[in-house]
Amino acid sequence: MAAGLALALGVAALLPALVGSDNMARAAIGHVLDEETEEFSVAKATDAALRTRALERLGIALPGHIGQVRYEGPCPFGGRTAYHIVLDTSYGKATLLLMPENPLASRVMTSARGLSAVAVPAQGGSIAVVASSKSAAAGIERLLKLSASSS
Repeated sequence: MAAGLALALGVAALLPALVGSDNMARAAIGHVLDEETEEFSVAKATDAALRTRALERLGIALPGHIGQVRYEGPCPFGGRTAYHIVLDTSYGKATLLLMPENPLASRVMTSARGLSAVAVPAQGGSIAVVASSKSAAAGIERLLKLSASSS
């Protein structure tokens, strides 16, 4: 019986990484719409080293030409801590959720509640990009990948 329970718990722990990417993208949209404004209102001074560590753990860099950072800081997301970055980009406002401890099996894009999100696997975790359209989210994703490959 204990072995069965351990197996069930192990499968439950792996399930989000195997099939949860659509759920993660939808959760990122929900986070932006339901919690982002509150995060702005209680924002404290952030440590740039936190962003650097999150980016390094995921194997990416934030290219200077991606846009202006409007907000950044750690935030609770999916029972873990994500690093939340809000940008003004050439595509419009965009949110990045850097999740070094949340691996994904594959890339997925979804739309809900008037926004689009792409969740992508990254070295040791995942990244979600939330923007006004699928093309904007994909464009920002490309900037991040170009940055990672040129690092």
